[in-house]
Amino acid sequence: FFNADESPLNPRWFPIGRLVLYIALIIRLIIEPFLDLGALDMRFALRGLTAFADVGTILFIYLIGVRIYGRRVGLLAAVLIALAAIHIQNAHFFRPEALLVMFVSGAFWAMLRVLEKRRNNDWLLLGVFVGLAFATKVTVLPLIIPFCLTVVLALFSGDLKLRKFPTVRKV
Repeated sequence: FFNADESPLNPRWFPIGRLVLYIALIIRLIIEPFLDLGALDMRFALRGLTAFADVGTILFIYLIGVRIYGRRVGLLAAVLIALAAIHIQNAHFFRPEALLVMFVSGAFWAMLRVLEKRRNNDWLLLGVFVGLAFATKVTVLPLIIPFCLTVVLALFSGDLKLRKFPTVRKV
């Protein structure tokens, strides 16, 4: 079970992280006693999951925009990402990218919280989001750079407040 080469849980052919497969398996195990679903019919249940992930991405983008630049910019960013064709397409078809973008957006939101408040809960959230992103797809490897910068800034800087972030000047 714990040996990846011999484990029955290792599909050996799927190019994405295992989190997406396990989520699909759990959803199928929950739904199957009530409905007679084939493998092709699972797309309807999994589309709901990716639509939920897309809404989560919109929320995280809004929170990041509000935290850095204010409510109007956060709302504009949320509207723009909600109307982006790639997010609509990935939410419509079960693609792991919808979950990946939600986890990465959550990780950036948690990074801002860590830099601002440095609470243990924020560190925990950051670790959860980074871990879930890596479990979804390994192409998220460049996320290590801002993660390491966040750790260095949080541990070795004095009084860093995000309220003093550069903002757009009104002319």
